[in-house]
Amino acid sequence: MSLTSPVLVAILALLVVISVAASVWIWPRLANTRVVTVLGRLGLLIVVNVCVLLLSFALLNDQFQFFSDWTDLMGTASTQVTSSQAGGAASLAAQVPVASPTSAVATATATTVSSAGNGTVYSVTGGQSGVTSNVLVYLPKGYADPANATRRYPVLIGFGGYPSTVYQLANGFRISGTLEALTGRGALGPVIAVFVQPWTPAGRDTECVNGGGGAGDQVETWAAVDVPAWLTVHFRAVTARSGWATWGMSAGGWCAAMTAMLHPDRFAAAISLGGYFRPSWGNWQPFHAGDPRLHRYDLVALAGSSPPPVALWVFTSKPDGLGYPSTTALMAAAHPPLSVTAQVAASGGHRFSTWQPWLPVALTWLGRNVSGFAPKP
Repeated sequence: MSLTSPVLVAILALLVVISVAASVWIWPRLANTRVVTVLGRLGLLIVVNVCVLLLSFALLNDQFQFFSDWTDLMGTASTQVTSSQAGGAASLAAQVPVASPTSAVATATATTVSSAGNGTVYSVTGGQSGVTSNVLVYLPKGYADPANATRRYPVLIGFGGYPSTVYQLANGFRISGTLEALTGRGALGPVIAVFVQPWTPAGRDTECVNGGGGAGDQVETWAAVDVPAWLTVHFRAVTARSGWATWGMSAGGWCAAMTAMLHPDRFAAAISLGGYFRPSWGNWQPFHAGDPRLHRYDLVALAGSSPPPVALWVFTSKPDGLGYPSTTALMAAAHPPLSVTAQVAASGGHRFSTWQPWLPVALTWLGRNVSGFAPKP
């Protein structure tokens, strides 16, 4: 029986009902203070709670696909990964010049929320979008050194999964140590690492899109236009698009790909870990069925009709029912100047431990193929 089978959920639900009914039936027979009956009551409580926990795990796993099958759960799943390439070369996609929009971007404003180590959280209000949300900024080692006072740095913007805070990726992927290790061995140049909070208002699964409502719905504009404009003014960020990239996991992988593909004038590359390429609406539905604005967010259709000059690096697994189908569709549709480099695992669920080992691989690819992120003396 499959770990994600509805039959398993039904069996576990039946076990919960049986265990509760059995406890109600047997409990009066254990109504004294003898050691045996006390242990009996304790045993009944343990059985009921174990059945409830197993059912809860099965329901959550069915929804979020943390584990794809029994071998994945037991840690004995296949580690086979297939690499493939679609569209043009990544290095060429990142070098294509793209004109920026002629309209001026209104200045974003920000206040400092907290600071720890070399990371600072700001509350940034977009001048164009009107959205206010948090941005976490990690500055690279040596940024404050007077010898580097005129040096500009590439920017890597991260999107966490839904729900999350700006610390999810930074902590979950141990980003400071990862970046320093890659920089130390010459695989990647020093970068300004930025993490944005697109799930705003709090709890809304925005899918990072511009909704049909007022200023507070314009999350795409906030993340792709306002935040980069603010970063360029307040930090020594490079201005060339070859020095800007996005990355994310799960829903954040979707946001990273969407932001880069719809704004190639700013971003040259994107990394998606367990992401997808069409929006997966949750508790917020900004467009009615058939709304023409939905077509803007179909990245598979975009890859086939008007492919942007963006280099994508994608990781997914075949059992991932959300990421794998749209990844295969994107690979089939992609053609130059879009470039898609995909790593497809034979097994693995929709969870951190599946994706964590692949971030250094993806960032090494970024340093090799996107000139702005290449290590420099």
